[in-house]
Amino acid sequence: MICLDNQPINIVENKGFSELINYLKPGYKMPSRKTISKDIIPSMYEFEKKKLTESFMLNKIKFSLTPDL
Repeated sequence: MICLDNQPINIVENKGFSELINYLKPGYKMPSRKTISKDIIPSMYEFEKKKLTESFMLNKIKFSLTPDL
């Protein structure tokens, strides 16, 4: 949700967000902001990067990027 909706990482420290998560799944232990930024997001990035790279290699897709100046 943080990555997909471009939310700040400190949302996990907000009282309202914590109450929502507790309502949805009582007893769930929310990861800390540090855990999210140092472990979870980098591992998600690497996973998505690997999927994209494999997709390009398997399908032999070529692309180019151009800046809009």
